[in-house]
Amino acid sequence: MIRTLLALFLLLRAACAFAQDLVVALPLTAMPVYRVAVQASPPVLRVDFQEPVLNAVDLAVTLPSDLSFAVETAEDGWERVKIPLLRPHKLVSAALLQDGNPKLHLVLAPLAEVPAKDDTATEPVTPPPPAVIDGPTLPVIALDPGHGGIDAGAVRDGLREADLMLSFARSLRETLIRTGRFRVMLTRDDDIYLRLGQRVSRARAAGAMALISLHADALEDGRASGAIIYTLSEEASDAVAAELVELHDRTDILGGLDLSDEEDAVTAALVDLARAGTDPAARALSEALLAAMEEGGVDLQATPDRSAAFRVLKAADIPSVLVELGFMSDKKDLENLRDPEWREQAAEAVAAGIVNWADVHLTGK
Repeated sequence: MIRTLLALFLLLRAACAFAQDLVVALPLTAMPVYRVAVQASPPVLRVDFQEPVLNAVDLAVTLPSDLSFAVETAEDGWERVKIPLLRPHKLVSAALLQDGNPKLHLVLAPLAEVPAKDDTATEPVTPPPPAVIDGPTLPVIALDPGHGGIDAGAVRDGLREADLMLSFARSLRETLIRTGRFRVMLTRDDDIYLRLGQRVSRARAAGAMALISLHADALEDGRASGAIIYTLSEEASDAVAAELVELHDRTDILGGLDLSDEEDAVTAALVDLARAGTDPAARALSEALLAAMEEGGVDLQATPDRSAAFRVLKAADIPSVLVELGFMSDKKDLENLRDPEWREQAAEAVAAGIVNWADVHLTGK
């Protein structure tokens, strides 16, 4: 009798273990565009990312000990992560989480029966659009640290613009989160190269209500100093703006992107219609940031409100601004930019401007 009960207990425990959902969290370096498929025979979880964003080092530590993974390049150039499963599963949910660094959170349920499929059969899954879901009632602010990877940006005294802007973006993210008003995503949270269009795509995938691109460029003759904020216009407002647009577009040339005209007449008309709403919001954001930065003691240029055709500002559906915190070619600006206390002061000022803008933008007052 005791042996029978023990056998039943072991069978019941095995059945419960079989029925448990499998949770896989893939640590990432940035918010991605992704797709998921679950192969039935042999059982394999396959996750593709449009760009290389998997943090393989962290995944090796956090993945359940009875699972392994491999990373390869898919036929269309996407980064592919393959995780062999111990038994067939189906996908229950897929969602992007942002709590510090982003993660793709997957829940899979075991199948009671193995489907009669060959080795090439897969179960295609279309996950919901990528979204940041911690604090789902809060709006998302996208911060875009300029440059990165093979594109160092301006370099002075061994300091790279790409590194300074990533450090500032992280500080600003923490400052904004402490307000309790926003969720915050970074287009890059590592020293990686992104094309300008990819930065906009990541902000859009996160559902951002605003995109703030962060820079601290350098001009060869050192004729610029102090902070400037740019909004979008087809014609540059001044010679400095035109030169900076050329510098920024060179980063896409470096990455092999064709900068030829991408819009037909119909697309251009739709974009103009969409910008009728976003352009005034972007100008209002610029004004709020400049006011808060001046009040916060951040040095501004004599004419800090400017415009130019920066590609990163061309999202028709997201109010976008480009903030030049200063110029690394100017001695005083460079001293400020390398000073952690100054960067914290500037982050507080920029955050205050975002809060002030959101108070009006979200209420419509």
